[in-house]
Amino acid sequence: MESSKQTSDEEYVLAGESTPPANSGMKRGHKCCGGCCDVKRATIIVNLVSMGMALFGLLAVLAASNMSDLNDDNFNYTEEELAAMEVYSGSVPMAVTYTLCRMALNALGIWGAYSYKVWPIGASLAAFAAEFLMSLIALNLPGAIYFGCFAYPHVYLIQEIRSGIMSKETYETEKQSCCCV
Repeated sequence: MESSKQTSDEEYVLAGESTPPANSGMKRGHKCCGGCCDVKRATIIVNLVSMGMALFGLLAVLAASNMSDLNDDNFNYTEEELAAMEVYSGSVPMAVTYTLCRMALNALGIWGAYSYKVWPIGASLAAFAAEFLMSLIALNLPGAIYFGCFAYPHVYLIQEIRSGIMSKETYETEKQSCCCV
């Protein structure tokens, strides 16, 4: 009669292995946000937050562009102010286009995480990586930290999907959350 003993996480660590084997029924994936959640959930959350901030920014740009359209005879604008308003009004369509593209990439990242597809997660990651690099070039340290932190779960989710750790079949084992959903 053979006994089947379940091995604990501590025993794998003591044996020098970093993660339990695939058939152990134990969590093998990366814990994100200080152990708060799994990388699938973190990827969805950061894309939702980014999408919400983009929507807020889009509304602010549109509201500001409407404010500059006010033309009252009581305002006496200098030629420089009028020229600045023309330049600003020309950049609004570009800002709106950029923001809508960014929101579409966020939506791709969410869909990719839900469906365990690497390419949409990679597209969202590429956008965060580009914004991270632009922040570094501009010496914008808070922006670089922000975009780096938002790219982080995408990298791990792609690795876990490719290695078979994260899939529809394994998600019940890999699922982790301390406060969300």
